[in-house]
Amino acid sequence: MKKYFKKYIKDILISSLIAILIILLSKLIESDYLIKFFDSNLVILQIGVLAVNIGTGGIIIAKLKEIEENLNKNIFEKTYKSIELSIYEQILIIIFTILSFILFHSKIEFLSNTLFNLIMEIFITLLFFMTIFSLIDTTKALINLTKIPVKLFNKSDKN
Repeated sequence: MKKYFKKYIKDILISSLIAILIILLSKLIESDYLIKFFDSNLVILQIGVLAVNIGTGGIIIAKLKEIEENLNKNIFEKTYKSIELSIYEQILIIIFTILSFILFHSKIEFLSNTLFNLIMEIFITLLFFMTIFSLIDTTKALINLTKIPVKLFNKSDKN
């Protein structure tokens, strides 16, 4: 679990840096395209990524269970827990995104100042990149699954 949280912190830091740079560039060139795009599409995009990752996670779990069955060992418990945590993480990211847009569009005066809006734009962009990192992690897991020797999937090879 420690390794998972270290990676998670690293992803947050990288996402933060990218988000700050992109939002500052957008402000510099006076473009609001990105935040308007996120406003219309980000939650839908995140739900789509969540659906893909749930399906992919199911495939990965099924294949790993098959290997465990062939080896008569439970060796992938940490992997199962990691997939489960990843799904919860994505759900939290979606919730934070929705809450961020609620605050971003608030009519309350102290929530509608320029600095607060800048912070919210950075945070929303960070949440987008966290979603992208989640998709990358799922892709890596699927690629790693293809590297497992085929004989571990075949019961007939078991002696």
